[in-house]
Amino acid sequence: LVEQNAQLKREAALADRKLAARNERIQNLEDLLEEAKTRLLTQNKKFDQQLHTVRERLEQARSAKSQSGMALSFGRIAKPLRGKGAAV
Repeated sequence: LVEQNAQLKREAALADRKLAARNERIQNLEDLLEEAKTRLLTQNKKFDQQLHTVRERLEQARSAKSQSGMALSFGRIAKPLRGKGAAV
């Protein structure tokens, strides 16, 4: 009975160490998850700001294009000349 008691105490101590290690690992993973969430929120804010800036520039370009008309359209790509590039 004494030996069985000692064996159970050893098993309980081992189980406690395993539990402590598991809890520490869980805490580390939760901390990493919180850091990742924070970084993701920061990246989302940056992306939203960049998207807003791009949309503003696009709107400015569209309004400038509609004001100036279609007189100069350098933004379009012309078809390449066919056959050795010689003008016909």
